[in-house]
Amino acid sequence: MFPTFEKVVKIVLAVAAGASLIGLGTSLAQSGQTGPEVASAIGKWIGDLFAALISAFGYIALVFAVIERTRAAIAFEKEINEWDPKDLERENDPDEVDKADHIVTLIFSALALVIFNLYPDLFSIHYYDGVNQVTIPILTSTFFSFLPWINLMASLQIIFSSFMLAQKYWTPMARILDIVLHLAGMVLAVVILSTPDTLAINAQMLATMGIVDNTGRLDRLFNLLPNILILIVVLATAVSVIRHLIRLFAGKSKSPYPVS
Repeated sequence: MFPTFEKVVKIVLAVAAGASLIGLGTSLAQSGQTGPEVASAIGKWIGDLFAALISAFGYIALVFAVIERTRAAIAFEKEINEWDPKDLERENDPDEVDKADHIVTLIFSALALVIFNLYPDLFSIHYYDGVNQVTIPILTSTFFSFLPWINLMASLQIIFSSFMLAQKYWTPMARILDIVLHLAGMVLAVVILSTPDTLAINAQMLATMGIVDNTGRLDRLFNLLPNILILIVVLATAVSVIRHLIRLFAGKSKSPYPVS
């Protein structure tokens, strides 16, 4: 399972590092720090990033430790035991399950459950007003009113991904279930993003933080952000659904090991 483990580590750590970098840039832009303060903030960020990456690596290792002790490991061992040199000539079967994708989905779904339910304060902006350290939540109570639905979707994703880890090939029913899950997740995301006041970031909040220059422009940008996210979610869902539909109607290859 090491190749899959390596692929998952690269994906998760890259996403974590990218999100952390975006957070650093946002924090520096909001704080207006310059010179030594910026250097100090970057130094602290490097330390926090290293700790976060180590933690993420540990979570991934834990997930794979669990997988190795479940039925999913049997499928990996069976593939190894039934290996044939002729397999080197074959192309990848389009119906073969990419286990790394499902492991990544499982990890992020589990993290979503933990963070949204136990650590909602992580979605906050921290800044210094000259006297005290101030914390302003990014997500409002309106957003958290959708938490039961978010928990349901994350739980269904965990169950489905865990099931697919024990499968070697996609079946028509599995593809249909994945389409339903993707569409349900898209609908939930669109409803949340299109609901007013799910985010606390607005002109009033920016003024409270002391950001008065270009406040109107920033406010318009934050108002446009949900629409951008909706477009991304819809496009990503469409790509996944179309890919499944193509495979559903394309039929199975005549040869189990098509060669190039």
